[in-house]
Amino acid sequence: MVDVGDNSESDGFVGDSDGYDTETELQEAFARGEIKPGLNVELDAKKPATNNVEGLKQRLADLRQNLPWIERLDVSCGMAPMAPEIAVYIAEQEARPEIKKVKTPKALDPTLDDFKRETNFHRQAQAAVLEAIPRLHELGLKTKRPDDYFAQMVKSDEHMQKIRANLLRKKAGQEVAEKVSKIRKNTKMMKQLQSQALQERQKAKKELISEVKKYRKGIRKDLDFLEPGADKRKPQQQDQQRRPGQTRKAIDKKKQKDAKYGQGGKKRGAKRNTAASAVDFKARRTPAKPQGKNKNQQRPGKAKRRNMNVKRKH
Repeated sequence: MVDVGDNSESDGFVGDSDGYDTETELQEAFARGEIKPGLNVELDAKKPATNNVEGLKQRLADLRQNLPWIERLDVSCGMAPMAPEIAVYIAEQEARPEIKKVKTPKALDPTLDDFKRETNFHRQAQAAVLEAIPRLHELGLKTKRPDDYFAQMVKSDEHMQKIRANLLRKKAGQEVAEKVSKIRKNTKMMKQLQSQALQERQKAKKELISEVKKYRKGIRKDLDFLEPGADKRKPQQQDQQRRPGQTRKAIDKKKQKDAKYGQGGKKRGAKRNTAASAVDFKARRTPAKPQGKNKNQQRPGKAKRRNMNVKRKH
């Protein structure tokens, strides 16, 4: 506890009632156990608290100064009526089941509820304003600032110019940052569009190669895929032939199977020879007759051809 009655000083520090002048001495005394943590005066828990009402009133009378109200501007009042929307909100909160079941001290005591306490402060301030404003008007004092009112600035013009320049610099920096961000977004979008266009070209090229392979294998008989816009007409035609719930991939797969295995119908006896196939088979198996001047001459045997070759070499 600091004693400021005689304003005595020792080594630049204000002395205390316990004789400790510096912070170092206080720390050493605390280490020795001479000073207990907490308040300077240890209260006895068994000692009852004293509510000296007369002493408090006497002290209040000593502090009170007999000055006009305009010099004091003190108002003692209750609380103003609660706003309707706040009253409805509080009623809805109190009607909640979890609040009805649990009656905690915080729910019962308004001083422990932050919302209710702040609401009471606001209502009391409103009541003070409603009481003080008419009294000021009775004394001939104006409570509103006139339209042509000019007051002395607390800050100098140079300081305000610095603030204005700083604000303008920040605003310009924000605009530059927004422009850079917009340019980055546009660049990113352009890259995405370019990538999408490249993927579409690669997909079209892949489909073209696939159609060419189908044509070479005999799966596809026409060359409509080489015409411009055929890739757009083909899905429409397939969509018309598509059954409900059937995809384009399933249609292509079915066409490939039809070209490879047939399109249904009679399978029995499909590989049996007919008169036309027998003639065609005989024609393919019969060797062609020699033409020209040696058409009736047969080819010599292997041994004879060997001897002929030996004679030619000698």
